[in-house]
Amino acid sequence: MSLLGGVTKKPSSFIIDKLFKKIIEEKREHERKEDTYWVSDLVMCPQKRVYSLSFPELTFNLNINTITGTILHEGLEKMIKDIFGDQALVEEEVEKTVTIDNRTIRITGRPDVIIIDNNEKIPIEIKTVNGYSELPFEHHAEQLKVYLWLLGVRRGYLLYKLPEGFAEFVIEANVTDDDIIKYIKDGKKPRYDWECKYCPFATFCPYRVKTSKK
Repeated sequence: MSLLGGVTKKPSSFIIDKLFKKIIEEKREHERKEDTYWVSDLVMCPQKRVYSLSFPELTFNLNINTITGTILHEGLEKMIKDIFGDQALVEEEVEKTVTIDNRTIRITGRPDVIIIDNNEKIPIEIKTVNGYSELPFEHHAEQLKVYLWLLGVRRGYLLYKLPEGFAEFVIEANVTDDDIIKYIKDGKKPRYDWECKYCPFATFCPYRVKTSKK
């Protein structure tokens, strides 16, 4: 005898609708500006930033990987916050400026978590990947290095969620203003061949290349 006798069972989107709306609203809160570079802009194809400024509507990518990645990020951020308490700052925006050709450029970003350790703000970036063999990925390390510069520290951590568990790497570097300026001036399009495979602008970008495995 079924214990569900008399129970109404119908499909629902009560929670899912709210989940998608929350993610969309968070994306819309962060509007790109010509004189502002996000940390991610410095480590990705510079043409993607150009197109993102011109066609912001095409940057919305709400596939299942985006949704599950967002949920995992927020869950891990909350756990780290619970462990470290007031020593942990979650997605706190940080910024600095550099001057290029008499023009002030603002660099801004939000590390997933900042741990305050001996009065230093140590960034932690959380990533979801499918395998361990190539870790840490170069673009992840480069992104973290920009956060080191923003926070004025020399040490940060990459925390990877793998299908079979977790992996952690400490990244140490002394990043200068000149290094950041080189990122901004770097004109290589794309920076990595595999970017085109995931780029929303690949269908019409003149710099599109055949993708390599990543």
